[in-house]
Amino acid sequence: MYYDLTRPLSSLSQLSDDFLKTVLVLMNDATPTVGHVAEANARLDVFENVPVENRRVGTEIDSLRVLREMLNNAPTERGKRYVACAVICCQGQEQWVRLASDWVHFLLWPFKSAYKSKSPCASPHSVITLPETEASITVVKERRDEHFLRLLKERQANKCAVIVNLGRIKTIGAHIIRRSIAKADKSNAGLHISLPATWDILRHYADLSEDTIRDLENIIDSPSNGILLQTEMHDGFDDFEWYFEATDQPDVYNIKWLSEDGPLGTWVTGGLEQVRFTNQSANDIPLPNAQFLAIHAAIAKVLHLSGAAEPLDLVMDRFNSGSSPVPSGKYGSADLAIRWSLLELFGDNFTHLPTEIRAH
Repeated sequence: MYYDLTRPLSSLSQLSDDFLKTVLVLMNDATPTVGHVAEANARLDVFENVPVENRRVGTEIDSLRVLREMLNNAPTERGKRYVACAVICCQGQEQWVRLASDWVHFLLWPFKSAYKSKSPCASPHSVITLPETEASITVVKERRDEHFLRLLKERQANKCAVIVNLGRIKTIGAHIIRRSIAKADKSNAGLHISLPATWDILRHYADLSEDTIRDLENIIDSPSNGILLQTEMHDGFDDFEWYFEATDQPDVYNIKWLSEDGPLGTWVTGGLEQVRFTNQSANDIPLPNAQFLAIHAAIAKVLHLSGAAEPLDLVMDRFNSGSSPVPSGKYGSADLAIRWSLLELFGDNFTHLPTEIRAH
């Protein structure tokens, strides 16, 4: 299995280029993935002996749990190999914390904040520019595709994919991958990608092809990136409370819940435990993209099982109490670092925390 050594592994801000090259070399060796996974787990067992207060990312997140869950829930074999090799190449405690920190900043935080908000995640004050990845991404334009919802309704016969036994219900078109994960930065006339680091990590973690990354503009508003859902199920999907678990049958998924409060009553009353996606239109409308559903599922599991979901929610909510969606322009990794620093200073006295944060 060959991985291009000329391309970056990921834009990890706290780890050197030499580290990244070392990871790529290890990914290209002859050792089976299962062997690398075993060695990575053995090293994480050693890391477990480090006091938890010395493993923190931010104020609440345990880097050990992040690394373990990134490994355990990788959506592809390549993703599992990627995580295992990165863990193996770390030289002890400090680098393990840095590795987890970068995955929190550039993967978990962008997804968590973008899905929680109904606003774009690009900020002119916290744009990550990685030329190698930026060059291969077609910027998703500001416009919303007017055909997106119509095609979803046509494909699903205007019915929710999951809720079937509740009579007439309100449905919404859900993007599997939110548009704001790959969106034009208006302040730079589309010259910068708001989250190239995220897509660079996903290239390896989800084994995304170059064609997929280049064609984001067309894919984001394609029905292959959408599902028609009942409103509460849509909100739960965006909050990573549940996900579609792939089965050994194409386009057939089990519904899995992660919420501590358990499944929504709406789903208990009228929901399916297993969904089979079919095209109910006379037109050729693509079914939901299996890779995108796997990405959503992996992010959901890592967020909840690592314990990162609640601290990231806290960071967003404490700076925006009283408003439901998080205002746009606050999703860059630098913004997250500043928020955590302020939380350490103010603690529970968050009524004095600013709601406008700009990282220059």
